[in-house]
Amino acid sequence: MNKTLMTQIKRYYRYVCHIIPKNYPHRQEVLSSIYQDIYSYGIEHPDITYEDIIKHFGTAEDMALSFATLLSPEDVIKTSIKTKKRNTIIIFIIIIAFFILCSMIYHAYWVSKNTMVEIEETTIIYPEIEIDEKNSVLN
Repeated sequence: MNKTLMTQIKRYYRYVCHIIPKNYPHRQEVLSSIYQDIYSYGIEHPDITYEDIIKHFGTAEDMALSFATLLSPEDVIKTSIKTKKRNTIIIFIIIIAFFILCSMIYHAYWVSKNTMVEIEETTIIYPEIEIDEKNSVLN
């Protein structure tokens, strides 16, 4: 198999990988099956182009949808529940982080308003000395 054909097969496979969600049930098995199908087709037809791959297998979206219809409803429900739980946990963590940040800002404000500042001044008063120009020692 030539290098350009492998590049085209990998390109198509990457598009399919981007379309299938990361939390998709049995994602790895689906992707390996897709890759094996495309690779086998490429070995059987060494002169194919990217457009030929699309004509034979359909677009990457069509390929991903065809595997989505093979899933059982239980798998879809399990994935949906996992996604919902994960999203709920993330939102909960964000809300807690927001409240912690607000409390820290309020605490800093309260400390700056309620902290007494003491200023100590020392005033030194020197006695007044008169200097006569006549009696100066600068002669």
